[in-house]
Amino acid sequence: MAIPKPIRSVPALPSAAACVLAERYWLSVADEPGISLRADQISLLRDWDIEMWSNTIPVMLLWLEATLASGLRTALLSNMPDDMVAHVRLQFS
Repeated sequence: MAIPKPIRSVPALPSAAACVLAERYWLSVADEPGISLRADQISLLRDWDIEMWSNTIPVMLLWLEATLASGLRTALLSNMPDDMVAHVRLQFS
């Protein structure tokens, strides 16, 4: 079975070591199909992005706890936007 081609691809983000500026990211996403975004729309997208990625899934938290309890070394690699970095630091510090 052939894998369907995506309707639109999301622009590749800079290297994972870089902190992505959320405003720049949303402008680049909109630019590909030629959409103009107002400042208030970008702000809303940034808020929704944080809300979406902040939801926890209880079974995944249980899996993480079990993984850590087993002694397996873990790491988190992310190229999250600066808004999410600030949110994570605020919520989990």
